[in-house]
Amino acid sequence: RSLTWTLAHRLLVIIVTLASMVVMVLAYRGLEQDFLPLEDKSRMFCIVITPNGSTSEFTDRQLQKAEKVVSGIPEVTSYGAMVAPGFNGPGQANFGVVFVTFTDSTKRKRSVQEIVNGPGGVAERFFAEVEGGIAIANLPKAIEVSFRDSPFELILQNQDLDQLNKVSQDIANKIRGMNTLRNVRVGFEVNKPELRVNIDRNRAASLGVSIEDVSRTMQILFGGLDLSRIKVGGKEYEVIAQLERKSRLTPQDLDKVFVRNNAGQLIQLSSVVTHTQGAAPNAINHYARLRSASITASPGNTPIGTVVGGVEEMLKRELPSGFLYAWGGDAKNLQDSSSEVWWVLLLAAVIVYMTLAAQFESLIHPFTVMLALPLAAIGAFGLLWLLHFGGKIGLYPPIPAMNINLFSQIGLILLVGLVTKNSILLVEYANQQRALGLSSHNAMMQAGLVRLRPILMTAFSTIAGILPIAIGFGAGAESRRPMGVAVVGGMLTSTFLTLLIIPVVYTVFTDATARFRRKAPVAMAEAIPVK
Repeated sequence: RSLTWTLAHRLLVIIVTLASMVVMVLAYRGLEQDFLPLEDKSRMFCIVITPNGSTSEFTDRQLQKAEKVVSGIPEVTSYGAMVAPGFNGPGQANFGVVFVTFTDSTKRKRSVQEIVNGPGGVAERFFAEVEGGIAIANLPKAIEVSFRDSPFELILQNQDLDQLNKVSQDIANKIRGMNTLRNVRVGFEVNKPELRVNIDRNRAASLGVSIEDVSRTMQILFGGLDLSRIKVGGKEYEVIAQLERKSRLTPQDLDKVFVRNNAGQLIQLSSVVTHTQGAAPNAINHYARLRSASITASPGNTPIGTVVGGVEEMLKRELPSGFLYAWGGDAKNLQDSSSEVWWVLLLAAVIVYMTLAAQFESLIHPFTVMLALPLAAIGAFGLLWLLHFGGKIGLYPPIPAMNINLFSQIGLILLVGLVTKNSILLVEYANQQRALGLSSHNAMMQAGLVRLRPILMTAFSTIAGILPIAIGFGAGAESRRPMGVAVVGGMLTSTFLTLLIIPVVYTVFTDATARFRRKAPVAMAEAIPVK
């Protein structure tokens, strides 16, 4: 029941503390990083992208292939597809979306992650059977974003379009060779079919055809012109003048068009117009005022932090000088959250220190209390690592999201306010005993005897309340589980290590402060000259 306050005991505490810190660092470095964990929301959406210049009919045929894959899955209850959806403006003919709904998770033997990313899953079948385009299966995460946003997005920047195209294709091939990403695609392409029309102005003038009539004729017949709106049966319809679709699909259709000259005669358009076929960039995007090319992909079951780390190592070796790069999508969100969480933790620690300093009326005792924070980090990172590593080597079924993500970071912030409670109970009671004249050793002995039961009762009740979150019950359990695991692990280690380390630290700080205060008056007296 008593503590042996000897040098050997203090040395043992130092060894245990250093060993715990080493375990914390190793566990942290062994954990993978992700932004948001995948959730089983019984939904999936698939993006189908066909080559530039594809017609909507061709894209629709690829969507039908994706629908055929989806229809063969027994867990699917409904699905539907859209060609060229125009959510933020006119839709693109080479873009389509398939929406899929699965049966409820309680009625399925397989999770959505297993159905989509498992062996022989939807992602593999899309790659094998939708050969006319790229079919990307996406699962909704805890915080849903636009389906156009890619989890992995690397943005290369350079002003030279030719170099940008060449380097982006080379980097994309290197990323494909890493075998950690699927459906690697370069957003900047220079193979979009283009029809270049030239008007022979001299010949048009000799035939009496104005340039305005030529351009207006092509605009109306091939581009379309909104003339009016009519109401039929209570519904409003647009009246658009345009050639039928089958009459404006090929460049040869220009030869069938006629235009009137100033004398009212019909002149064949090919008499004054020549056309050539070529290729051009599909779009020239800018990022931070520099021309950019984005490389997008889907990481599958690999955490985005692991993917980003591998790609950054590759970029250090392969990216030519003069090129810049930035991250988008979940990769950018991960970097932002990883840097910001440490500032949030620091701010929380400062607020806790200021609050404790005001309550204890001391600048030393808050440091003693807040030593519980690193002791909690040991358990938080350690338990996450144990569950991740154990599932990886097959001791039990893999537990998803056992890594450093947004929710486990929230758990770390919660620990800042939870774990200081045990230290506060010990230090506050020890201070009361010190005010009665007891030494720091005896005061902490009394605090340990009196406060041990309240510490264990409150700690275990807190852990019991958080256990359902850590085990994972109900909808959204995949996201809440890492937060609960981090809090439970931090509470366990901080509770037991606090009882071992905090008493020693308290006596060391208290005795050092007492010696300093005893020496201070003597030093001041020696500094005053005696007359």
